Amino acid sequence: MTGRGRGFLLKKIEDEKAADEQSDVGSSISTFPILGRGGRGIKLQTQSLSTQQPTTETTTSDSDSNVSAFPLIGRGRGILSTLGRGTTSSEPKSSEPDPVEQAKQYVTGQFDDLSSPKKVSSSSGRGRSSGLNTDERESAKSLIEGFEKVTIEAPAKQPSPEKVAPIPSMEKEPEEVVEESVLTKKGSKGTPFTALTNCIMLKCNKDFGVFEYEVRFQPEIDNIQHRYKYLGQLREQIGSVKTFDGVTLYLPKQLPDHTTTYTASIEGQNEVEVKIIYHRKKRLGECLHLYNVLFERIMRDLKYQRVGRKCFDPSSPKEIKQHKLEVWPGYVKSVEEQEGGIMLLLDVSHRVLSQKTVLEYMSECVEKYRQNYQDMVKKALIGHTVLTRYNNKTYRIDDIDFTKNPTAKFMKGETEINYCDYYKQQYNKIIKDMKQPLLIHREDVRVPGEKTKKEMVFCLVPELCYITGLTDEMRSQFTIMKDLAVYTKLAPFQRVAAYKQYVENINKHPEAKQKLTDWGLTLDSDPCQVTARVLNKEVVIFGQNKSFDIAPNADFSRNATSCEVLEPVNLQNWVLIYTKNDSKTAENFENTIMKVCGPTGIRCAPPRRNELPNDRTDTYVNKIKDCVKDKNVQIVVTIFPTLRDDRYSAVKTTLCKDNPCPSQCINSKTLRNEAKSRSIIQKILLQMNCKLGGTLWGIKIPLKNTMIVGIDTYHEANQKGNAVGGFVASMNSSFTKYNSIPTIQKKKEELLNGLIASMERTLRNYKQINSNLPDRIIIYRDGVGDGQLQHVETYEIPQFKEACERMCPGYSPKITFIVVQKRINHKFFKFIRDRPPAESYVNPPPGSVLDHTVTRRNAYDFFLCSQNVREGTVTPSHFIVLRDDNQFEPDIIQQLTYKLTYLYYNWPGAVRVPAPCQYAHKLAYLVGLAVKGKVDDSLTDKLFYL
Repeated sequence: MTGRGRGFLLKKIEDEKAADEQSDVGSSISTFPILGRGGRGIKLQTQSLSTQQPTTETTTSDSDSNVSAFPLIGRGRGILSTLGRGTTSSEPKSSEPDPVEQAKQYVTGQFDDLSSPKKVSSSSGRGRSSGLNTDERESAKSLIEGFEKVTIEAPAKQPSPEKVAPIPSMEKEPEEVVEESVLTKKGSKGTPFTALTNCIMLKCNKDFGVFEYEVRFQPEIDNIQHRYKYLGQLREQIGSVKTFDGVTLYLPKQLPDHTTTYTASIEGQNEVEVKIIYHRKKRLGECLHLYNVLFERIMRDLKYQRVGRKCFDPSSPKEIKQHKLEVWPGYVKSVEEQEGGIMLLLDVSHRVLSQKTVLEYMSECVEKYRQNYQDMVKKALIGHTVLTRYNNKTYRIDDIDFTKNPTAKFMKGETEINYCDYYKQQYNKIIKDMKQPLLIHREDVRVPGEKTKKEMVFCLVPELCYITGLTDEMRSQFTIMKDLAVYTKLAPFQRVAAYKQYVENINKHPEAKQKLTDWGLTLDSDPCQVTARVLNKEVVIFGQNKSFDIAPNADFSRNATSCEVLEPVNLQNWVLIYTKNDSKTAENFENTIMKVCGPTGIRCAPPRRNELPNDRTDTYVNKIKDCVKDKNVQIVVTIFPTLRDDRYSAVKTTLCKDNPCPSQCINSKTLRNEAKSRSIIQKILLQMNCKLGGTLWGIKIPLKNTMIVGIDTYHEANQKGNAVGGFVASMNSSFTKYNSIPTIQKKKEELLNGLIASMERTLRNYKQINSNLPDRIIIYRDGVGDGQLQHVETYEIPQFKEACERMCPGYSPKITFIVVQKRINHKFFKFIRDRPPAESYVNPPPGSVLDHTVTRRNAYDFFLCSQNVREGTVTPSHFIVLRDDNQFEPDIIQQLTYKLTYLYYNWPGAVRVPAPCQYAHKLAYLVGLAVKGKVDDSLTDKLFYL
């Protein structure tokens, strides 16, 4: 089964039974992979463990059981089948058993000189499997005012490699390596500067490669374990470094002959003839999985502990004793095929761990909440990941069983044993508290040869578990976050030093370096250096036709509070609700509002103040319902004495669904800081103006009759609730008015199913406001991982076309569809020559664009750093153009994207993503976290969710 990579695997499975056999771990990995898309690859777990962990089993259905017994290859753009171990790939040394692995073993604006659109042979973007024919490009009339024609050079279209059919039973001629052409989409606007990336070139010696062979046995061997053993007898002839899946063999060096025949024998079996037939040398881009597995083994050699997709060094923790925390340093890495070649993407990562046990945390909850402590403990811990230090493994808490304790018994093999005795025998750990509940971790484990999975339930003792990551309470404490930042928010020069140190560590470690040498691989000593560009500065527009050049740090907060807003909405009838204890805070808030409103151009009347006798949730809700009976109330402002999710959710649900009215919730603690209260209240006033339909500022974007859409999705942390999709679309020519539609989705569903209805409704509103439908629709889609790109391209985009056709038969606007990715590991830094190391590498300035060398080989994509950060390292956002009917030049899309980052009204500056995306995120977050249901239609034309 082939996935959507740009390399194709030659593969043959002779017998379905073979798939259920276990691997000969001494020579190869036997499981047959299902090919996925692209880069990182998943680590093949091969550690064999002998002991059992207490578990219980339940059976769950598995709809893809016919294929799911085989591991998925990661999301790379080239594919290689499973990796053979060989003698040079050392097995992990035995360590304390992993309970999960035991169970598996057991069960198994000015746009500056923007170019005009070009006519090309395809209406789609560079995409992941399509290209633009640029041999004959004609000039077209500019669809956008002020765009200047620019010529972009692109290579001529070259033939793509043919798909390779499954290996036939007859021999065939070997194939030559066909390199795919690289299609470059580069902009030219802005000021160039030298940048250093976090990609390190991975080179292959010309005498090495990955050579593909077919292995045949005569007589036929059905038992896949026997196949591995027979081939293992040929180490002297073919070498010890190889990968073999039972049919296809890969070697780092080519054998002398096209077809080689050997005889081999193993104990208890007849002698067989082994024929090895050469097929082709694989393109390097097809070998990403092999390279990723090699680096996983290198991390084991360097004594790093894998947690998720990252690897950490448990032997060098940084302790923060005053907070009982420690930080594990580590790396996240993946081998990917970029425009510039095969590269190791490397970044520094950290794992925060508490030195307090989960039992200690539970005890604190008992003291704090008393009667309902069990509910609060579950709320605080379920969904978190814990570390068991006796084996340095991590487990997600799925439930807490208060009916069991460490004296409970389970079956270990045929023997009944309790948890206390088990941990004493297995790990020499003595459990002290016999009344503590047990933590529950569930994991679906596939059973070889069966069409169902086994759900294994693991019981963990809180006394032996430590919370990883940060709790909400920790994040809310300034001192904790400040002390953590010393270790986690590294400056650019510190990251660059860490990248170089990683390469040096590999070169100094004989076993690690040998793993690369065996396949003819070498890493450059320094990260890849490229040329990036910083786009020209933007101009922000306020009321009274005042405009200002935005400062180099992308911040205009002083202008935002001293200038009149672009479109003010006067506060004539508003309600202020607070408790008796916050009466002074409420009075100061009202007085300050009246003082600061003048410069903004917003006229404010005094609010109708409502003092509550207590802070109970129902007291707030009842008072709100009473106040909004007056339909002329513009907005309800509530001051909460403390942060409580249930109260916030009840108030928002009441005012977004049951009794619709814009609302503003404020924590009284934020108003008590006299030094900052004035600036805080100024920002609250501006936020209230937006919620009433006002506009704060603008950026000149010379696009006519165009609608810009932002889409994002919210999932609850514990994944138990429904997902919510946010759909936000611009309604005016200045892209400052939006229509916002939330969509409730099924559990764990990332892709939106309600696109047609949302799009139709949005188009109706657009036509009602503008008296016509948009000629162009530009969509920024956030919340899409690499594994979902093809689904978005083939499923979501057609929904937009269908919605347009249903809206008006024959209506077919030009659509540009851009995927936005924030959770990426890419970094790039500005390199300044002739300076000390600490000053040579700095964050790139806001507006920095990188669109070549480290971008994807066959995708129309670019990186944009739009923000300014005061400490640490800025992370760019990644933009992938999946479709471009408008045939925009790269400069247009890049500058448009940058301009839109300034139009998010909760921040007087640039944010990481275009404003419509950020609005969609806020909308989905509010509805998913608090409202949990449909929002009244009367609010959808306002930014009520800011």
